[in-house]
Amino acid sequence: MKRLVLLAFFLFLSPQAEAMEFRNVQEAWVYLGRVPREKGIRLLSSQQNPLDKKGGRFCRRTGGKQSHFILLDVEDRFFEGNPPRVEVTVEYFDGGKDTFTTLARTLEGPRRRVGRIIEKENSGRWLSYSSSVLAPLFGPREDRATEADLLIHNRWDGEEFIRTVRVRIPYLHLETGRVGNLFKPGEAITLRAKLFKRGAPEKWVLQWDVKDWKAEEIHSGHAEVLAKSGFSVAEEILLPPLPLGAYALTVTLKRGESVLEKVDFSFGVSLPVTLKENWTDSPFGVCTELVTPFATPKAKLLKDSGIFWFRQGIRGEQIYATGKADWKALDEAVHAANAQGLQIMGMFLGAPPRTGDFSTEKSRKAFARYTAEVAQRYPSITHWEIWNEPDTIAFWGDRDWKRYFALLKEVHRSLKEVSPSCTVLNGGLVVGNYWYLGELYRAGAKGVMDIVAIHPYADAPESGKRSLAGRIQAARSILAKHDPGRKLWLTEIGWHTSTSGASLREQASLLVRTMAVALSYPEVKKIFWFTFENFGEDLASGVQNSGLVFRDLSPKPSLIAYRTLIQRLTGKQFVKREDFGKGIFAYRFEGEEEVVLILWSLQERPVILPKGKDLQGIDMMGNPLALSREKVEIPVGRDPLFVFWQKQ
Repeated sequence: MKRLVLLAFFLFLSPQAEAMEFRNVQEAWVYLGRVPREKGIRLLSSQQNPLDKKGGRFCRRTGGKQSHFILLDVEDRFFEGNPPRVEVTVEYFDGGKDTFTTLARTLEGPRRRVGRIIEKENSGRWLSYSSSVLAPLFGPREDRATEADLLIHNRWDGEEFIRTVRVRIPYLHLETGRVGNLFKPGEAITLRAKLFKRGAPEKWVLQWDVKDWKAEEIHSGHAEVLAKSGFSVAEEILLPPLPLGAYALTVTLKRGESVLEKVDFSFGVSLPVTLKENWTDSPFGVCTELVTPFATPKAKLLKDSGIFWFRQGIRGEQIYATGKADWKALDEAVHAANAQGLQIMGMFLGAPPRTGDFSTEKSRKAFARYTAEVAQRYPSITHWEIWNEPDTIAFWGDRDWKRYFALLKEVHRSLKEVSPSCTVLNGGLVVGNYWYLGELYRAGAKGVMDIVAIHPYADAPESGKRSLAGRIQAARSILAKHDPGRKLWLTEIGWHTSTSGASLREQASLLVRTMAVALSYPEVKKIFWFTFENFGEDLASGVQNSGLVFRDLSPKPSLIAYRTLIQRLTGKQFVKREDFGKGIFAYRFEGEEEVVLILWSLQERPVILPKGKDLQGIDMMGNPLALSREKVEIPVGRDPLFVFWQKQ
């Protein structure tokens, strides 16, 4: 009898017995209270994170000068392989006005931010923040002490008090097996619902509905599915061929009347962009970074969309994080771009450790040597932007233009020594009146800015002092005074789709209007939309929701609109604004064989088109309009239309 009890005891302590604990657990958690408890998450940094008490509850805190992190390890066996997405929830004490962030180990890197930077409001309450992590990498690793699965980082501006951390595997994942979830016109559309659960098999119900880019419901359905233990493909959602556009799919997973999961997913129907003209002359670009494991699929999606220019950040503090240069990530990005024939504009942001703040000649020369080292390593990159928004506190602290100008001169000299034909741009300027640009020119910057970069974020594209047109005109006025004929690149411009921003449909409209307005100025030669993909999963963050595609590269309507615009305008030049009456914006572009009009109005109005021409027209998704020699009147609203005809 004693032997049986002893045997049972050892079985309970064995790894196999520990793994059994996870069979019915959808969530791993750790409680960092007076008596720590855990289920699948372990505190690695207990000695650096002393016990504390806030708001009547015990917790752990970051250790001040000794440690700026709380390090956590997620039990390897909990996940049974890495799911495509997990949800992380952190319970924190909202005391003080400082900030913190959660970092996760993912396929993209060991410390990728989870959601947004949390800005505390000193409410004196315990709060929770949740966000998704894409492609988590919580499996075995070599160094558990320095490569934690999750990190709470106090960002050096105050102490953080953490009580619980949870990691949940969603029940439902959706996929198409295609890069960007894009289908061609006429194809039947297949979407796979992949389930994850633990425990005995159960019968669940999937319900779904599909909306088009105008948010109109076009399809719905439901199916009973058998959810097995582990990952399983439970159902294929089959849709008929759909018109060109981006589509939103909402899938609800239910057990009886209880909702287990609700997932929003997007896919698109679009033709690949085919360009005859030299793509190096294309004005159309995006801001993005090619990062493993998405470097190759993202590069292919850019090429398929006709976007051959992108702005890649190059961060010295990451390359030299260990004191020795690690080029692996940047090598992979450049290789992926070169393989698809894409052109990188490199943007230097961040210096190697111990470089200094550029206030001394020694510091500036050290940074210049580093930029030359990068340029020599990557000869395929021929355009370099020196820093980002040096006229803002966020990126340059005191906004000291004299210190920035001294750095710009030194880097310009260094880059030209190793790559005489390269093109050097100033760090894109964001302040609308561009006083900073005037100061740079008065200091003698005419010889060190081959192209002038601006970030003309605006209230609207079309008109007004705070509009895109007004911002560009302000920069043109300074160029006309100090450097006539100098090219302008918009190295950032865009509108976000956060909860306080534009709708998905509005973002697509704003993109087309932005491109038409910007290209109507002869100085503007390239436009980089900020950004290609969403940075994160926090719907309240404007920066994280600026993309043309979502975090998983699935399309927003703005991607389809950009593809449509690139196909129609590549190889064409702006000619003039046509007069179709008050309130009608009509931008005329011409190529060797074709004329294109981009039309819109902020209030719906009828437009009478030129008679006697074989007119063709499409909406911004690329769907045809009903036009003929006889029908020349069409309604025009905020969603731009493309009307085109062959030259005689």
